[in-house]
Amino acid sequence: MSKTKKTVGMNLQLPLIPPIVKGNIKTGMKIIGASSGDLWTLDPFEIIVDEEYNVREKNKAYYDKVESLYQSMMNPEIGFMRDSPLSVIGAKRNGKDVVILKRGHRRLEAAKRAIRDGANFKQVYAVATQQNLTEFERTCDMHLGNNSDKLSTFELAKLCKTASIYAPDVKTIAKGMELEPGYVEDLLLLIEGPFAITSWVRDEVITASFAIDMLKKHADQAADVIQRTIDRAKVTGSTKVSARHTPGALLRKAVTKAAPDMRVAIHDIKADPAFTMLAPDTKARIDTIFEALKKAEDEESLLSTAAGAPSDNGETPATETAGKQESVAA
Repeated sequence: MSKTKKTVGMNLQLPLIPPIVKGNIKTGMKIIGASSGDLWTLDPFEIIVDEEYNVREKNKAYYDKVESLYQSMMNPEIGFMRDSPLSVIGAKRNGKDVVILKRGHRRLEAAKRAIRDGANFKQVYAVATQQNLTEFERTCDMHLGNNSDKLSTFELAKLCKTASIYAPDVKTIAKGMELEPGYVEDLLLLIEGPFAITSWVRDEVITASFAIDMLKKHADQAADVIQRTIDRAKVTGSTKVSARHTPGALLRKAVTKAAPDMRVAIHDIKADPAFTMLAPDTKARIDTIFEALKKAEDEESLLSTAAGAPSDNGETPATETAGKQESVAA
């Protein structure tokens, strides 16, 4: 079967989900020698795996999980647990009834490895369905069916982009995925962003939320800003890249911290007789800052009055201001 792919923007190619033609699950199970009770018991090596139906990134976290499952399955007292069955689909491929993995890719991978390494089980448990879902429904199911071990934000973004192939708009995707439309728009913004940014998120250099925030703030300059942020984080020896490493972040923090003192200083400068001797441009800039602060204080006072609460405009209580300047709004 050819693996048809659809180009996503200019940054990524996502595989289309192979179509499923409803088959006879009992016939398919019989062909591969499976038995049934409350669960199907079958040879894991006979289960067909469509990698396109596995949205999880095969990164360190993925293989760590496979390793953890493998170690558990190698324990003779545990093996392949009945209460954690795989989920499979009965389908027809090339005119033949077959069994295709729906959910449990890491468990199946671990089980195959454990059996090859001599585990005390040879078959696995599975629940089966013949429900003939559309490609869009199957895409949504990859999210909705992973509640016990949720997809990462990046994996969910990939899924939303794949869903956009089958759905007409964001509202439809959101409804199918049971997500807020605004969140779906954020996820699509991420996955449709520059290749460098999606690569950094995929490789866990930056978080998806940080990437989305940078794309919203800096648009086509986001990749450059993030690259500089990554470089700055490396200089500080930090193992995590965050907003505090963005260019100008330290200065913004310092300005915010110094704002109360700056406010008083500006009032003092305005009250100083020498203020009139300053250059016109300098006086104009100080006046602009002064008026902005005064406007904010007035609005704060009005809002506090309307809410029936004491005004909190940054003033120091009168008992602590003996000899100090009055507020800007005074």
